Amino acid sequence: MADPDERVALRDFWEVLEGTRAEVDAAVEAAAAKIPSIAALMASMSPETREAQRAHSVAQQRAVLVEGRWDEYLADLRQQGAAYARMGIEFRDWFGLLGSYRSNVRRHVLPDLDARRVGILWG
Repeated sequence: MADPDERVALRDFWEVLEGTRAEVDAAVEAAAAKIPSIAALMASMSPETREAQRAHSVAQQRAVLVEGRWDEYLADLRQQGAAYARMGIEFRDWFGLLGSYRSNVRRHVLPDLDARRVGILWG
């Protein structure tokens, strides 16, 4: 369980993320379009399915950041990875998509983060 200061920081982060959600989502979708296997998957999905997946992801992020439900979040992440593998999407493509999300969160949500700390925190 996170300490009280950490919980407040995570909730604050959530609020900023929600305020920049459109920018982050657009940047990640643009990056996904450059990964052939992910782009093909996205093209095969209906707008309703894509919206349902987006809503699910937002709910999972909220569960972990606001409510501290890490076990549920990590289980969902494992399920996503397994589903991509069953569809024949290579791990490097899925990992590249996650990396794009991380870098766009850093760019849009944490733009003032000290560059030296970025390497420590975000690799």
